[in-house]
Amino acid sequence: MNAHPIILVDDDEDDRYIFQEGFVQAGCKNQFIQFEAGVKFLDYLKKISREDFPALVLLDLNMPVLDGREVLRSIKQSTVWNHIPVVVFTTSKLDNDRKTCYELGANCFISKPSGYQEVLEVTRSIALLWCLK
Repeated sequence: MNAHPIILVDDDEDDRYIFQEGFVQAGCKNQFIQFEAGVKFLDYLKKISREDFPALVLLDLNMPVLDGREVLRSIKQSTVWNHIPVVVFTTSKLDNDRKTCYELGANCFISKPSGYQEVLEVTRSIALLWCLK
């Protein structure tokens, strides 16, 4: 069986591309599955078996309809999904958002740097910590 997938949940297509590129550059061989909305990601989780659960979820905080906080809450309050690692990767630099995410069970909270190269570097670092090669 192949390594579990890396899930990218972000409403910004460019950010999803940069995240995936950073993981690939770090040598990550996992499959990447992208969702532009939290609702679609949760629907996906409900349909897959435990054997197909993601190795990691990279979650944006500020998305329309169902934001990252609600997605994180759903994952971490579930006895089925709560073991799935979630890294919140957001433009927010607010201490309250960081605190809330950790209280909800986030494994990591990272504020997105503004430049392309900086985002790529941070993403590569995340890949080195969480990715199966």
